Amino acid sequence: MKKLISVIKTWTLQLQNQAELIKMQKHLEKTKKKVIVLFDGRDASGKGGTLRRVTRYMNEKHYRVVALGKPSYHQKTELHMKRYIEQFPHAGELVLFDRSWYNRAIVEPIFNFCSKDQYNKFIKSVNTYERNFL
Repeated sequence: MKKLISVIKTWTLQLQNQAELIKMQKHLEKTKKKVIVLFDGRDASGKGGTLRRVTRYMNEKHYRVVALGKPSYHQKTELHMKRYIEQFPHAGELVLFDRSWYNRAIVEPIFNFCSKDQYNKFIKSVNTYERNFL
């Protein structure tokens, strides 16, 4: 019986959270505000399943899930943040990133996907970029 009560409480909380997400989405639509949500984590850590659960009841016209793949040769010659900035939300939209620009600081150095210079340049500039996003 205790397990059943626990499951019901969890389910109720999830429904309340879904309702809050829908309210937020309607608010964004009405006010033309923009929101970015970042999901970072290791491979197979559950990001995809979480994204599906978060977006299950949301209006598909006003949100996007962005999962950028490996950068092309051309993209590698450009500013690292450019690929992400191009995917930023429009007025009234929510964008959920499956991985973020922080990969440059967390994952890429470990797997030698970026040079030490690229890593250092990113670390020095990321806060400035983020302040300018606001």
